[in-house]
Amino acid sequence: MAMLFTSCNLKSNVDNIQIQKIVVKVGVSYKIDLEKETYTVYFRDGSFYEAKFTLSNKDKSDISKISKECGLNKLKGNINVEDNCQISPKVYTELSFYAGSNNVLVSIDAACDNHPFFKQGEPQRILRFLKFLNEKIFSKPEVSKAPKTDIRYM
Repeated sequence: MAMLFTSCNLKSNVDNIQIQKIVVKVGVSYKIDLEKETYTVYFRDGSFYEAKFTLSNKDKSDISKISKECGLNKLKGNINVEDNCQISPKVYTELSFYAGSNNVLVSIDAACDNHPFFKQGEPQRILRFLKFLNEKIFSKPEVSKAPKTDIRYM
């Protein structure tokens, strides 16, 4: 009886894990740092442009809610999401964050939505979170007015 209670309690603890220090890097083009509330664009000559944006309490709440809906709080360690896309070159998006005390780094080709059948759920949830986050951040005037990178992938 105690084992059952403990296992149920552990599940509820996983559901309560907070996602913190979210950083998204898209290839070598740009980076979003939610903790610092910065959007950084990189250029071929090695220079960069940094835009500061502000997340409202509602923004933070929405991001927290969608991160839990997408199951980010259950991820651990380094995750390299495999796909079946043959595009080249692959431009990986890196999503890093802390889930409780776990440091998580996810590497995914966000331009590809063709994943092995047995792994369809996890990549789709990660892509859903990234799409939501990009829409939220790129709607900020400071970010939408930032210069575009001159880095091209061939």
